Amino acid sequence: MNKEKFNVWKCINCNSSIVVKVNLNMFTVEIEYELECCGSPKIVSPNINKTDVIRLESKGDGYAVRKHCKALTYKPKIQAFLEGKVKGTIRPYHTVEKGDSILFHGWKGRPYHSSWTWRMRVTVSKVENFQMFKDGIAQNGIFFQWRFLDIMARNDGIAKIDGLGYGESMGVLFNEKYGKDMFTSKDWKNKARNGKKMQNIRWDEFEIITLGDETNAK
Repeated sequence: MNKEKFNVWKCINCNSSIVVKVNLNMFTVEIEYELECCGSPKIVSPNINKTDVIRLESKGDGYAVRKHCKALTYKPKIQAFLEGKVKGTIRPYHTVEKGDSILFHGWKGRPYHSSWTWRMRVTVSKVENFQMFKDGIAQNGIFFQWRFLDIMARNDGIAKIDGLGYGESMGVLFNEKYGKDMFTSKDWKNKARNGKKMQNIRWDEFEIITLGDETNAK
C-alpha cells in the first residue's frame, strides 16, 4: 500500500490553506481545491502526512470529492449567471464530472492580477463532452455546424453578435478564444486530427457565497 501524501496550498494574502492533491493507494487522484478567501494560492508544503490534512471529503465510492475553481470573465453572461438564469458553462478539456463541485468567481480588476469579487458554488448535475472545431462541434460521432447550435449558445448565456444567430455568435467567440488550437471538421472527417476537447457543464442548484461589483469583470 502506498503512503497517502498530500500537498497544501496557502493563500499568499491571508494564509488560508487547503489540501489540493492526494495519492490514494495505487490510484492518483488529482483534486483542484479552492481557497475560500481572496484567492492567489501557492503551494507551500508538499507531501505532508494524512494526520495533517485540513479537509478531505468522501464521495461515497472511496474517492475524494473533486473540487474546481473557475473564473467567469464574459461580461454579457455574469448577471444572468448570478441570478440563476444561466446554469451552465462551456469549458475546455474533459476534467469535470457529474457530482463535482465548482467555485466560480469574478475578478476585481485584471484577471490573475487582482482579488476576487463575487463567488458562487455549484454542484455539477450533467456533463456533455464534445470536440470543437473552427466550423462547429462533434458529439457522439455527429458534426453540428455553429448555425445549428442556437439552443446550446442560449443556455450558455451567449449574446448575439449583430447579423448572426446565437450559435454563429458562439462560434465567433470561441474561434477568437481558441482558434489557434483548433482545426476544421474536414480533418476530423478524414480522421486526420481530433478537435479541441470541450465540455458543456450544467447544474441545477447554486449557492451565492458573496456578491461584489460584477461590472468590474473584464
